[in-house]
Amino acid sequence: MLPTLAELADIPFTPKKALDGQSMAATLIGTATNVDRMLVVDTQRNQLPEKGRNPCVMQAEWRLVNGTELYNTIDDLGQENDISKAHPERVKNMQEFYEQWWGTIETDIRYAEIPLGHDEANPVTITIHDLHTQDNLPWNQVQIRNGDADPNGYYSVKVVEDGNYKFKLYRYPPESQLALNASTDEIPASNFIYGLPEGKKMDFSKAKISFGQNMMQTQVNGNELFAELEGELKKGSYQLKSNFITTEGKQIPVNYTQIEKLNP
Repeated sequence: MLPTLAELADIPFTPKKALDGQSMAATLIGTATNVDRMLVVDTQRNQLPEKGRNPCVMQAEWRLVNGTELYNTIDDLGQENDISKAHPERVKNMQEFYEQWWGTIETDIRYAEIPLGHDEANPVTITIHDLHTQDNLPWNQVQIRNGDADPNGYYSVKVVEDGNYKFKLYRYPPESQLALNASTDEIPASNFIYGLPEGKKMDFSKAKISFGQNMMQTQVNGNELFAELEGELKKGSYQLKSNFITTEGKQIPVNYTQIEKLNP
């Protein structure tokens, strides 16, 4: 998209890093009608991409699925008849393209770091959907209200400047203005909105933040909107963990963690 939009807007553009994409402006405005190129799409649904996981190499009407199955979408729109044995050279070329493409992205496969204390993003609110974990994550408000997911994981963060930082730990979205231990009312469904279940009451007694080997902890007042902690952080990359502890001693990950660098 980037080279296409730059050309359509007549903006000079030189990428700082290699791009997989190429400008399709000529095709869109009708001055080119036959662009022969290969593309790769896949369905990962993983925290990090895995080579060979559900890939499809596309070239015009041709589709190479999972590296071995070949289909022609003009003759076989439903992709029901694998014709790879009849076109071994095409299969080989598309396999080689996939290998080449994977090699260009492999060095960039890593967790992105969420910057903390940056002048252009302060405070930062991290949601539980950013958590790195192999467990199931709550990713919608039904699951937030049910309160029955307790994945174990961490956030990749980068403190950009030494300083004093304040943490606000919420169970519900900050804009909801709901207390930590609140049991919210059910929201019935209508013709235009999905319904939401009653929010489960949670009894939190403590809140805890871990930065690598450093840990901060405070008592929780369940009638407040959030638990607040404050401490000194040093510049660098960390694994951040943000948790509530219930009165029964169970550790529950915080759904919304707001982090702000305070002025000296």
